[in-house]
Amino acid sequence: MHYCPRPLAIAIVPALAAVAAGLWAQPPVSTNPPMFSEVVDVRVVNLEVVVTDKKGNRVTGLLPQDFELRVDDRVVPIGYFSEVRDRASAARASEGAVPALAAEGPLRTSFLVFVDEFFSLTQDRDRVLERLRLQLDRLGPEDRMAIVRYDGHDLEMLTSWTGERERLDAALRTAQGRPSMGLQRSSELQQQRPGVRDSSLDGSLGPSGQLGIEERYFVGRLTEQVERVVAAAAATLRGFAAPPGRKVMLLLAGGWPYDPAEYVLDDPTRPITDTSVRRGPDLLSRLTDTANLLGYTLFPVDVPGMQARSSDAESNRVDGEIESLTSRSFVRENDLQATLYHLAKSTGGVALINRRRDEVLAAVLDDTQSFYWLGFDPERLRDDQRHRVRVRVLRPGLEARTRQDYFDFSRQREVTMMVESALQFGAPPSAEPLAVRLGRGERSGARSMTVPVSVGIPADAITLLPGPGGFSVQVELRIAVLDKDGATADTPVIPLSFTLAERPAPGTILRYDTALKMRRKAHDLVVAVYDIPSGAILSSALEVAP
Repeated sequence: MHYCPRPLAIAIVPALAAVAAGLWAQPPVSTNPPMFSEVVDVRVVNLEVVVTDKKGNRVTGLLPQDFELRVDDRVVPIGYFSEVRDRASAARASEGAVPALAAEGPLRTSFLVFVDEFFSLTQDRDRVLERLRLQLDRLGPEDRMAIVRYDGHDLEMLTSWTGERERLDAALRTAQGRPSMGLQRSSELQQQRPGVRDSSLDGSLGPSGQLGIEERYFVGRLTEQVERVVAAAAATLRGFAAPPGRKVMLLLAGGWPYDPAEYVLDDPTRPITDTSVRRGPDLLSRLTDTANLLGYTLFPVDVPGMQARSSDAESNRVDGEIESLTSRSFVRENDLQATLYHLAKSTGGVALINRRRDEVLAAVLDDTQSFYWLGFDPERLRDDQRHRVRVRVLRPGLEARTRQDYFDFSRQREVTMMVESALQFGAPPSAEPLAVRLGRGERSGARSMTVPVSVGIPADAITLLPGPGGFSVQVELRIAVLDKDGATADTPVIPLSFTLAERPAPGTILRYDTALKMRRKAHDLVVAVYDIPSGAILSSALEVAP
């Protein structure tokens, strides 16, 4: 028995690749306008800082000189500063006001609601959605909300940004009427008896701290499922990257394990040292990194609510990790709650655990009514490195809560994530035309097929660099895939560099031929070409049938 946590769904066949210039019969026409095409260009990092005293009371009236901002343990100047009080006014201080904030007047908050249908039980999800629907009247006149749902395969926007209560009410009612997959997740978990390994299989018992064969299968499957929903939530953020005002995501999570191995085994007496297991921050970093870069605060909602009588899960955590528990009945619930605490703490938000799931919008509105907005100009090296951020209040007895870091994404990774986000939403990431022709798939194995692909790049839409040999072209080809079961694979980045003897005539299509080797099942594809000199993206969305 074997399970691959990141199933190989696609492979480029380089031996079949060639580059040629020529005319296609007809330039492609885009019939699908880009719905999710935000290009992330973060010039200012904004930090929403909540300051409290020793009793947990909010502290107002502080000035920029009352704060110390450190990035990678180096003090950096605060370039922008504003105080928000009671969500009704924004008081400008001596520094420049935060760019996303009006000088005076009501605060606009953009609430992005992510509904997890993949892990949630229907009754639990509907309870939270109903409470959220009943609290819509608490939204301010400037507030906006967008609602997205995810079922393990498709992301669907139920409504874009709107402040109309009727539209939001209708969208939430639609979400309540949809099926969810939580029972299937529970059934899968029951297949693995907690803490029991099958010694009847030769080699199923691994060395101390290692997973056996069957255990690796179940842990791998659960890990891939968590990765899938985390990627969908991150794609949702990127699809709504630049709304005005304060940016908040209400993350209605149906139960995402912090440590899939501990969750499956449910045995606190057995330490797992298997280095192949992904857990905690590593498993969730795609979502927290995206939220911190875009300036979103995550408010994770405990959709399942209390499943067992337990102490506060926060007391079972030290520096984001879970302590060993002596009571086995609490392992799984504390593991799920640890995920929510980590997501909230990493982005400056609050985890709405157990009964707080009934507060939903009211709790978030209360938490965001008064805070400080600090901004600074980061040194963007685009080096795919994480930078630690710390805010300290210089007045004694006061504490600050804010996001913990930001990830400096390279432009290459930015483009890849944008293409993957477009794939999740079923829409191409740009309106620029890109002709893609798929040939007939040929069986290439018991469960695989090879599909010829011809990509037509309009020469008018990319940069032609003059040189001694004519004109050179430097682009990157990306092909993102999603199979019918919702599984994805790493998106290949294929550099293409070639030279044209002379400037092509208007309407010329540059053709690149390759082939994709994938499993013999239905796939959704997004094919994108990134023009390196200009930053332009050309793309097309397609379907592949076996």
